[in-house]
Amino acid sequence: MSSIVADTESASTQQLVEAASVIFSELANRAAPESGAACMELAEALSTVTDRAEHVLAELIAVVDRTGEMKHWGLPSTQAWLRCRMGMREGRAKERITLARQLHRLGRVRTGLATGELSFGYAATIADAVQRLNDDDTAAAEDILLTAANEGLSAGKVAKLGGKIHDLVREHNGEDKPPEDVQRGYERSWVTVSRSLDGGCYLKGWLNPEDTAILDGTLAPLAKPAGTDDRRDLG
Repeated sequence: MSSIVADTESASTQQLVEAASVIFSELANRAAPESGAACMELAEALSTVTDRAEHVLAELIAVVDRTGEMKHWGLPSTQAWLRCRMGMREGRAKERITLARQLHRLGRVRTGLATGELSFGYAATIADAVQRLNDDDTAAAEDILLTAANEGLSAGKVAKLGGKIHDLVREHNGEDKPPEDVQRGYERSWVTVSRSLDGGCYLKGWLNPEDTAILDGTLAPLAKPAGTDDRRDLG
């Protein structure tokens, strides 16, 4: 391993992954220092390292996703691969897939994540915000969202800003109107779902009477008081 660390340029990607595995295995077996200040400094440094590792992982996932390699192993999708082979929860898998698919359109985000200057949280947030924008709008949104991140806005606030940008772009392009069949007679339901970084989501849409009845029938039992300590209101 020492020879690989000393000469990383000549080492293969497989060798570097193996070296990283050895290093992290050793770290996992060591007790944390007693000093809180030392632990804080080490944690921040390690966080930057893991952010750079996320960049590598995103690049690898992008190739698997593009080539469909997971199907040769009996897995129907990239998301299924991440869930079954890497033990990711659904939200985490979707977050990584979105980043992998959008990173090639986000030059500054890609560079920042690779160099450790941008955290995975910000990179994933920006990727999620631009996934339904065209290339020109993506470039403009990337500049705005990176500026917000550099000014100290939290990833959650950057996500909200990204949602506003998306809505403004749709409105400017005349895309924020209900589907044509809904305008004719409100016959077909439509719902759009945008995931947030914390695992939640934003819902926007319209349901016809039949689907509204299904929704009410599904939610009504869940809205009943679960006990004397349940203080939720019906809303």
